[in-house]
Amino acid sequence: MVRYWLLALSVFINCIAAAQLQQQLQQATQKLLNDAQLSNGSLSFCVLDVATQQQVFGHQPKLGLAPASSLKVVTTATALANLGSNFTFTTSIYTQGQLQQNTLVGNVYIVGNGDPSVGSWRWKHTTTDSIFARVQQKLHTKGIYTIKGTIYVVEQQYDYQPIPDGWIWYDIGNYYGAGSYSFNWRENQYDIILQPGTKVGDSVRIQTTEPSIIGTLHNKLTTGPAGSGDNTSTYWTPKANSGFIEGTAPLGEKNFTVSGSLPHPALTFLQQWQKSKFSLAANGYAISDKLPTDVKLIDTLASPTLAALSYWFMQKSINLYGEAFTKYLGQQYNKQFRTDAGIAFIKSFWKQQQIDVNELKIQDGSGLSPQNRVSSNALAQVLAYATQQSWYSDFYNALPLYNGMRMKSGTIGGSKAFAGIHTNKQGKTYAFAIIINNYNGSPKSLVEKMYQLLNVLK
Repeated sequence: MVRYWLLALSVFINCIAAAQLQQQLQQATQKLLNDAQLSNGSLSFCVLDVATQQQVFGHQPKLGLAPASSLKVVTTATALANLGSNFTFTTSIYTQGQLQQNTLVGNVYIVGNGDPSVGSWRWKHTTTDSIFARVQQKLHTKGIYTIKGTIYVVEQQYDYQPIPDGWIWYDIGNYYGAGSYSFNWRENQYDIILQPGTKVGDSVRIQTTEPSIIGTLHNKLTTGPAGSGDNTSTYWTPKANSGFIEGTAPLGEKNFTVSGSLPHPALTFLQQWQKSKFSLAANGYAISDKLPTDVKLIDTLASPTLAALSYWFMQKSINLYGEAFTKYLGQQYNKQFRTDAGIAFIKSFWKQQQIDVNELKIQDGSGLSPQNRVSSNALAQVLAYATQQSWYSDFYNALPLYNGMRMKSGTIGGSKAFAGIHTNKQGKTYAFAIIINNYNGSPKSLVEKMYQLLNVLK
């Protein structure tokens, strides 16, 4: 009898606490809605109790809005659930022909399968020199020191579209708008080192790019006021041979560096390798669109684990990683290395988890497309699902820390979002998502007001 009354008392106390939380969230949400920054905006907000998987509070939770990079929680969870934390991308090295003394009379083929980390500076074994040294060492191990033939990077025929539908011209020439290929290099990014002029309005000189880019970058930059920061934009489409950069770089800076997206990642890789100390004497370095049948596999390069890739994907919001995950999911489950095939799989997977796919209208895997429309309810459901899975610790550790809470932020023009998981002082864990579109005024000011609302969950 005593146990019964204790249980009843516990349920009663929990009900009161839940009602108080709901009231506090309602008041804080209404305060945000009444703010002038939302006078022309839209808000979708959802909080789920992870233990019960039930909604604690919602304001237009099923309203589809542009989620920006908060969409990355969906892509990460899908990849971890279906590929596993220990999954690795592979890049394969093949030879064709006969070895005569220390010369391969034939060709070398390097075949990528979407690995976004080849040449990345984030891990010791993926750096440019590490990759070059590994390939050279493996060929030397096989007795190959010179090649009477060509070294090829194979760009698969099915990989003709590196940019997802819905990405905009303003973004795709900049580093965060890099396309995803079957063979990626240095996160498909290059740096532009600038020297601003001696007064505002002066032209800005491009000192160099690292690595050297293939094609011509037309310079339209001028010098902006001191302290004005990076106001440059690079316009360049994938595989094109020319582009331009415009905007301003700040007065008083030396070696001011901005970054663009490589228009020719595979060709850049070959060019850098040929000029490096790890190069091999060959008749040429070139691109091929297919792998011959009479080749022999001599080595396979593995990426960092999916858990490690996911960490940087969410911590630094590297759009390339999400698009690589999406394309690989398309290849694995829909037999097409394409964004749309990957998106179709992502939707089908979450439909199986009872999430309404009408709340997941997505164009890409990273959230860069302003055409994405996702509800806070769908994001919160994905997060709640993640808490119940064996890979949850890898997922949770990948979430950035903002305002003392683990959550993925999202920012594109007119959109701010957060999606995350938080355990409060009482030990209750909540999955939540908040998306605001078409707000007025300063994004910094809006974020502080969003934090005030989310603080209720603490």
